[in-house]
Amino acid sequence: MLILLRKRPPSLTRRAVERRVAHRLIPQSLILRKCSPRSRWHSSLGDYYLTRAADRFVMATHQDLEELARELDVMSIGESIVGEETAPAA
Repeated sequence: MLILLRKRPPSLTRRAVERRVAHRLIPQSLILRKCSPRSRWHSSLGDYYLTRAADRFVMATHQDLEELARELDVMSIGESIVGEETAPAA
């Protein structure tokens, strides 16, 4: 019997990370929202923010997608978001 294990790719698209994070937030009754840079609320909400599912109350603003993904364990240490360069550790 041959068992094949799929490894996660070393780089993920931003959309894939957004979906994984959104899925992990469901049990906490939180929703990941994205704010357009052209929105008048972008300066106060940031690129990503979290709302409660029940009443859409803003729970957290200015969320870093990669940090949030790592905190929720949807991205491992070797993975990165495609198209984003990580700064070398000093």
